[in-house]
Amino acid sequence: MIKDDGQDHVWKLANDSTATVRGGKAQHYSIGNGLLYTTTQEGEGCLYIPKGHATNGETLRELAISEIHNKGHHSAQRNLRYATEYLFLPEMRKDFRDFVAQCEQCQISKERSTLPSGDARMLPLL
Repeated sequence: MIKDDGQDHVWKLANDSTATVRGGKAQHYSIGNGLLYTTTQEGEGCLYIPKGHATNGETLRELAISEIHNKGHHSAQRNLRYATEYLFLPEMRKDFRDFVAQCEQCQISKERSTLPSGDARMLPLL
């Protein structure tokens, strides 16, 4: 549960009915059962996970990204597609790319995108 620590600007926007974002109302944020939600471009509600709020040395963002990625060690794009259905994290595209790039299992099993190193050899003529 994300509590109002008085520091997160999005939490303040959700609590303040007169707040505006870039000149418009901050209507795409809401609080329900102590959780912060935002509205996707398709108009559906999803859980908003702000930066910070660490527990046991791991932030909620890190936990969410690792749980999503470890379900199948898919690409950053595929993980992002799945995650955006249920939650929103600021800078989530960058976070998923960085996580996949640092995943040891993904780097070992990733297909090679370059030619093998070494000298090229001529094929014998028949």
